Amino acid sequence: MTREHGDPSSIARWQRTSRMTSCALCYSGGMQSTAQSMSSRIEAYLGTQPGGVDLQAALTHLPIERMRHFMQALDQRREHGRVFFLGNGGSFDNARLMASCCRAKGVNAKVPGHPDDYLTVAQRQGYQDIFVHGLQSDRIAAADMVVGISGSGNSPNVVAALAFAQAQGAQTWCMGGRDGGAMRRQCGDDHSLIGKSHCMEAIEDLHMAMLLSALDALHSGHHITQSLGRFQAALTAFSTPENTRQLARVAELMLDGILHGGRCFVAGFGIGASHLRADLGRGATNAIPVRGITTPELFSMNSAQATANDDGLDFVLVDGLVKYDPTPQDLALLVVTPGAEGAIAHCRDLLEHTRTPMVTIGPGGVDLAAFAAFDQDATVAMIGHICGECIRACLHEEWKARKLDEVTVFPSGQKKLGIKATEALQEDLRQRGVLRPEEQLTFAYGSLYAVHPPATRPPRCYF
Repeated sequence: MTREHGDPSSIARWQRTSRMTSCALCYSGGMQSTAQSMSSRIEAYLGTQPGGVDLQAALTHLPIERMRHFMQALDQRREHGRVFFLGNGGSFDNARLMASCCRAKGVNAKVPGHPDDYLTVAQRQGYQDIFVHGLQSDRIAAADMVVGISGSGNSPNVVAALAFAQAQGAQTWCMGGRDGGAMRRQCGDDHSLIGKSHCMEAIEDLHMAMLLSALDALHSGHHITQSLGRFQAALTAFSTPENTRQLARVAELMLDGILHGGRCFVAGFGIGASHLRADLGRGATNAIPVRGITTPELFSMNSAQATANDDGLDFVLVDGLVKYDPTPQDLALLVVTPGAEGAIAHCRDLLEHTRTPMVTIGPGGVDLAAFAAFDQDATVAMIGHICGECIRACLHEEWKARKLDEVTVFPSGQKKLGIKATEALQEDLRQRGVLRPEEQLTFAYGSLYAVHPPATRPPRCYF
């Protein structure tokens, strides 16, 4: 076994029986109760009912005057200079989305260097240098502007890139969360756009809201307050009971997939679909020691070009999807964007033939029309944030996850341990009374967590 640790026959027995019990694992009331509870969690994320993330309320606490100065800084780059957006993981997809949105409004924007080079540079020089190297290859100059994005504000490669940009005379800004961390200290308060939320996914949503509101004001001539109000109105219009129901079904089916080993196929083009796939594939479980849900990449640029050239663009998605042999135990999210209708139609035909559950994001499904004046690709990414956070909250409650006030030494540059080292540390913590006998040790972002697995659970995953 490479990912799970356990007897293959016991894993097979668990997979055969878990389909009937998995929803009861998180909600004792069964499938109907699951949907109702998940709907409540989604409403609390959006802010249509109290007790959760409340994205709508968080929008009212954005730094409006700094957003106005940020808009002016973007405006200056419409004539001279460039804007570089950079971040890690979800913030990297946000950086790509922001650069794309800026280019659509006439602002010359990109991510630093060539992303194909990032891992090569990391192996040669260290991961902390990837963005500095990118800015060097782009020959950053004083007329340029660099925007660092980090929820914690402490990503070393982001802070290093901001310091390097300042040394070249470029203007720097940061988009952060919580207290802004080292990134805020590097840029200064006047150039720090901080989203106030305890939820990392919501912080990323607030970053996009600030950028999209600034671009709306820049393009329309509205005051930034008016543009932010338009964004708030769009979120309210998006948060309908029907959209909540559709999103609850997505999260419910994904939760079931996490617990029984299913897959989630995100069929769509664009950065939003990529962001959705990555967030659900990696972030939905966080500290819970299960492998999470599999979200396969349906195409590479190589395969997409070859298929588009040989068969036509409409076959790019289904050519990848068919190779995974979708089943009724899987889930498909069909992201319908302009120009992708033909490709999605072929995917829908295949999924109907294989009786695979599917949910549409776009016309006929989760309605994105409310954000037509802003960027619907960013809304697709937000859907991943909503579902991922609600799934994770459910799992953390059921697994009784608690953060341990322990400091451990990881190998250089790493933030978790392998199987043998994890088991050794787990045993040590149990002997010292830090970890209870029924608890397991796991990691998230370099912190240690204790979890109490429910009686019915997937096989443990150390990676």
